[in-house]
Amino acid sequence: MKEFLKKYWPLILIAILAFSLRVYKLGEYPVGITWDEPAVGYNAYSILKTGKDEYGKLLPLTFKSFGDDKPGFFFYYIIPSVAIFGLTKFAIRFPSALAGVGTVIAIFFLTKMLFAKRKEFTYLPYLSSLLLAISPWNINFSRGAWEVNLALFTIVLGIIFFLKAIQTKALKFFLLTFFFFAVSMNIYHGAKVFLIVLLGGALAIFWQNLLSLPKKKKIIGLLLLIFLLFPLLLSFKGSARRARVTSLFSYTRSEEEVAEIISQEETFPNLSFYLFHNEALNKMRWIADRYFNHFTGKFLFFEGDWQSPRHSAPYMGMMYYIEIPFLIVGIGYALAKEKSREKNLFFWWLITGPVPAAVTRDAVHGLRSYWMVIPLIIFTAMGICVFYLWLKKRFKRFSLIGVFLIVCGYLFCLTLYFDLYYIHFPKKNSAGWNYGMEEVANIIEEGKEKYKKVVVTQEYGQPYIFYLFYTKYPPKDYQPQAYLKEDPWGDVGLVENVDNIEFRNIYWPEDRNRQNYLFIGDEFELPLDDIARTPGAKVLKTIHFLDGKVAYRVVETL
Repeated sequence: MKEFLKKYWPLILIAILAFSLRVYKLGEYPVGITWDEPAVGYNAYSILKTGKDEYGKLLPLTFKSFGDDKPGFFFYYIIPSVAIFGLTKFAIRFPSALAGVGTVIAIFFLTKMLFAKRKEFTYLPYLSSLLLAISPWNINFSRGAWEVNLALFTIVLGIIFFLKAIQTKALKFFLLTFFFFAVSMNIYHGAKVFLIVLLGGALAIFWQNLLSLPKKKKIIGLLLLIFLLFPLLLSFKGSARRARVTSLFSYTRSEEEVAEIISQEETFPNLSFYLFHNEALNKMRWIADRYFNHFTGKFLFFEGDWQSPRHSAPYMGMMYYIEIPFLIVGIGYALAKEKSREKNLFFWWLITGPVPAAVTRDAVHGLRSYWMVIPLIIFTAMGICVFYLWLKKRFKRFSLIGVFLIVCGYLFCLTLYFDLYYIHFPKKNSAGWNYGMEEVANIIEEGKEKYKKVVVTQEYGQPYIFYLFYTKYPPKDYQPQAYLKEDPWGDVGLVENVDNIEFRNIYWPEDRNRQNYLFIGDEFELPLDDIARTPGAKVLKTIHFLDGKVAYRVVETL
């Protein structure tokens, strides 16, 4: 242990920094929780208490949840945390924070194995680890119960053991590679798409190395690949419903748009449409547009995920401003100077990172493209190393000043990120984090004993799971009444009843005639003027988002 501490003390300090940034006020920020967080948390709680999920299924491998069929590994991964800390926001987020720290450590050993022998890259492993520790992209997804964060950690471990297997030809590393890739595919659906493409390229890049393996290990490796891909192909069936909704291929142009394009052609309109405006070409344009959005400065440095604001802090991209020149230098150096299969692997990793996001309906997606963070961090660290060596060689007396300025630049960006994350992020996007649902859950719990019915709006999506989560509703009592109303269009379904609680949209002209009811809805469903004119109706409470806008009104009818 003394030898380890002596050798890796900088890495230990970096890991402590990463841990601190990810667990500081973890139960308070983000200020609310997404729909998936209580779904994962309550099902883990249900497994812990009864051995069954919320629908009463014994130890499932795939969780039905809202009908989006989530892979099961992450649910089981957070059970120990729920057992120790209880069913709280901190408990369901803490395991993801640990995975984030694990990735910070893993990227150190990945870069050390590949580049540390090079004199100019002696400090590259520590720098890569440090940059990932303070990365806004990694911090953001480490501070929520995001399955993708654990999936990234296991993929990095899988790549480490894959490269180790090629270097040493040891069977144990092939087995570890198979294990971590198999685990990652059972954590998050997007990991399946990414790994298929990444592994295809990795096998091509290291084909000559694989051919040099002994015949016995070639056979074992082939069998492991088959064992990995076969369950993978079967697992797509479980996610097919959700995939149909999110996939870009499920959407086509409207008949009006097609008719307009045809009407604009003067000669042979139908032939011109099928040659130049057909659906296949249009899909390719859509995919290319989404793919290249993830390489824009808007996404990476200036605005972040503008499609899903929960995925990044406002007014900032997925990376820091100061990293722009170093990323360019690092990529340029790798293209011009680096000649290795490992470099090709990282470029392939970067190229394939946005693929799962590019084939979905969203214009940009920080979660589905999260895999990009590893090569981007490594190339940025490489750029800093190259810049420092150039500065030391050309202007030696200014090299320390250069280091000082880089450190100051990063401290400024990190401080800016804290300001945006802890002050502006909650106020700007508290609605996206379902702020107020904890208070709503407590009001429901009190009201269901007092009123004939409690009616809660579905406007914000899946209110039942917040009620179950925040009240720690006994799973054994919920399982017999659990029923998901399937969406006929294939998207997530809805739960409409728990005890005497109805989860549905409120139509006040009709609902105001119901007596001894408690209504919890938004400001449009429960208009103040109409309530004031309704005998026996009374506004008990108004809950606001952090930007001051009305989130919920609580109204009773007597």
